[in-house]
Formats: sequence, structure tokens, C-alpha cells
Amino acid sequence: MRPMKWLFTYTVALTTVLTVVGVGCKKKEIFPTLGDQVVSPIDVAVDASEQYFYALNSDFPRDYNQGSLLVLTTEGVKVTSIPLPRLGRSLTVAGNALIITISNSEASSQQVLLYDLTDPRAPVLAKAFTPTECNPINAVAKASYRYWVVSCSNGHIFAGDLASPLSASTLNHVRSYPGARRALHLDTTRNLLIAFPTNLGSQVWGDAQLEDTKSYFDKALQLPDQAAATEGSMTAVANEIPDSQETTVYSRSNKSQRGMYQFAVYDLENGHTKEWEYKDFGAAILELHWLYFQLANFDGTPDIAQTTTNLTSHYYRTNFWEAKPDPLDGDVFYVSQRGSADPHFGGSLHANSIIKVKITGDLTSNTLTTAETLSFERIYGFKGELDPSGRHFPGDFEIATVQGKPLLVVNHFRDLVNWPSQPFFSIAAKVIDENHWFTETTSTSSYKSYYQIALTSSGRAMAANFYGNSLILLDVTPGVGIIEKTSLIK
Repeated sequence: MRPMKWLFTYTVALTTVLTVVGVGCKKKEIFPTLGDQVVSPIDVAVDASEQYFYALNSDFPRDYNQGSLLVLTTEGVKVTSIPLPRLGRSLTVAGNALIITISNSEASSQQVLLYDLTDPRAPVLAKAFTPTECNPINAVAKASYRYWVVSCSNGHIFAGDLASPLSASTLNHVRSYPGARRALHLDTTRNLLIAFPTNLGSQVWGDAQLEDTKSYFDKALQLPDQAAATEGSMTAVANEIPDSQETTVYSRSNKSQRGMYQFAVYDLENGHTKEWEYKDFGAAILELHWLYFQLANFDGTPDIAQTTTNLTSHYYRTNFWEAKPDPLDGDVFYVSQRGSADPHFGGSLHANSIIKVKITGDLTSNTLTTAETLSFERIYGFKGELDPSGRHFPGDFEIATVQGKPLLVVNHFRDLVNWPSQPFFSIAAKVIDENHWFTETTSTSSYKSYYQIALTSSGRAMAANFYGNSLILLDVTPGVGIIEKTSLIK
């Protein structure tokens, strides 16, 4: 492996500027054949029957000028390889649909590929999309659900009908929210998309405890308790908006800066009825809701103790990587929140957790607060559970019922861009709501870098070894531990 080349390429990838410009060289470049090799795998998934794993080869260093989709058995035997453009970003399996997102490169445009998994051994391309003004970073869909969503690095959201046959599916540019939103949840009960902000760059976003004692009347926000107020007036009434973001002319005019502390709620059913009409940030501002919550440790101690000096503040949160539904409760889903423990870089001292989110109210209401519509509970990332040095940085995670228990498996990944001298990678596991058992396998070597993970109900898992150009098979047993297979899949 060539560290400097990896560092440059991965930096470009994370900042989503993935264009290479030629400088006068007319000689045709010759690349080796990729075949069924594993090269910088960036995502993994499992089919609905749990007989096959899928791995997305990204070829970030451009050693082959090509990516691929690998199909493997759960024993790690390669079944087939499907050539793809390089710079793949994500895999999503929903019943017989497989969604692949691919960033734009020097050789090809950004793409969203929809594959038919009627035969899970041999995915067949059903339809390809080239979303404009979008570098896709993630997609979300569910088996037998009629809508699907793709998010972009610039905050644009695409949604459409996931049809039968898949070739009749549609994908439309529907929203432009401030900031990237990789953590996506489909609430199929209410037909809503819930999208959380993600820091794709240098990891400088940070949670913040901010005062909320005043309200500035903003006609665009249509706050009900200010209906009779004069435009531009300030009242001593809390309204969820941090005072620091509405008490000056600049902060009020620059509402996009609020996006890092806001989650978006998009009504999929209404969007479908209105033929997926597009709204920009200004027109859809009421779909953004403030993201604040307190979490507690094992013993019930809150992250920030309530005192007489912080009674009028909220603890605003940011930087979410992944969202996953609860397999049994349609009102519950989980998100991974991450953040640097260094106060000079974000300072999210109480982040790096997996959080259980429960829908408790009408998310489309403009009269209810976040506290009245969502509840938040830490289920992983307690003090004493993770390394006190702050090396854990959760990204992907999976939840499956294994041996009758709700097993949580979490992938931690500190990349060589933001932590060039302090990389840390791990796979950790615990049973949800059973805090007496916890297990973890770790690595500080880029030759074994766990990036994304897929999990079956048998406890068999596969991790993408992004820097090490391999795939890693694991067995996770509740109450026992993680067993890593001796051989890596190259």
C-alpha cells in the first residue's frame, strides 16, 4: 500500500470533489484487469435470504480505473463479479432490489444503479439514473415499500417510486437541504423520510449547549405563539432556536448555518401525490426541525448536569452517519452519532454513541417541539463502555436478532485523513438493553481497517477492509464474543 497516494485519494473522496483534470498528456493510460479482486471495498450488504454477501469495490487509488460488485457466499466464496465505474459509495438491499450509488469521476458521471435480485447470485441491472447536481452518498429503501430516497453530498434529496417491475421505478430531485445528510430513516407507517446532518469533511462540527430565551418573529417560520406579533419583533419567549442564531441580522439571514443542528422531515406520500415537485431550502424551511437531546450514562447520570445556569438552554447535536430501523417496532429507529473529543475540533465530548430514537408525536406539525415528537436514549457508547482515550468513532452499525437476542454490531473507523497518526478501527458488539456484556476486536493498522459491516441472523458478518484491499468474515455470538476467520478475502 502507498500511504501518501491513499491519503490524497481518500481526502478527495471525503470532500466529494472527485474530478481529475488532464494536463496535456495524450498517451492512453493502460490499467490492469480488476476481475474478481478486492480493491478498496467501501460497502457490504447481505441479500434477503441471507445466503449471499455483496461487496462494492471502489478503486479509490485508481489502480484499475474500474470498480465492481462482488457476490460471495456467506462462507466467503466468490460467486461472480459485475464491472462498475469506480468510486462507488454505498450499497442498499431492500427485498429484491439492490441500490448502488457511485460518485462522479474523471471517466464517468455520478450514477444510481438499481439491480434486480430475483436471483441473488446474479444481480441484473434494472435501471440506471444520473442525478443532476448530485454526488450521491447514500440510499434508503425497504422491502415491499413503494418509495425510496437518495441523498447527495451537497444536501440535495432525490426520491421516487420503487416500482414493480423495478425498471418502472422513478427518481426525482425533490429537496435541497443545507448540508449533507447520510443518516436516512424511512418511516413507512407515516410515509416520512427523516434525514440527519452528516459532516463528510474535516470533522469540525461539534455539539453545543446553547441558550434559548428569546424569539425573533420570522414570518417564514410562522410560529404560532407569535401570530399577532409585528414582523421583526423580539420577545422573551423560548422557541427552540438558539438565541445566537437569530438575534443579529446576519444570523437571521443565513439560515443555512442552522442545518448542522437540524433534521429534515419530508412527506413522501405528499411528494408522490404532487408528482415529486421540487422545493429549495427556502420553500421547505418548515421541514427542518431542531435537533437537541440529553443522554444518560449507565447509572442515569446525564451528559450535562442541569444547574441553575443552564435551565434555559438545549444541548444541540450534530454529525450522524447511519440510521437503521428497529426490526420489531415501527415507531423506533437507531442512529449513530459521532464527533471529535478534542474541544479544538468540534468538541463533541458526549457523542460517539448509538442512539435509540422513538417517534412520540406528529413530526409534520409546526406547533410541536422536537421534545414533543421524538425521544432519545443511548444504547451504546456509555462512559466505561468505550476506550477512555476517545478513539472510538462509530459509523455503520447493524441490528439483528441472533439466538433470540437483539444483537448490535458497531463499526468504528478513524480514517487516515483526519487522524493520520492515530488511526483506529474496530468491530464491537453487545446485546441491546443488556449492558453487562460487551466485546470488541480492534486494529490500529491500515492493513486491517474495518469500514462498513453486514450482519446476518446467524451472527455471520462481513466487514470491508478499505485500506487493506480485502473482506473480513466474522462470527458474532451474543454473550460469547467475536471470532474472526483466519483468512482474508482478497
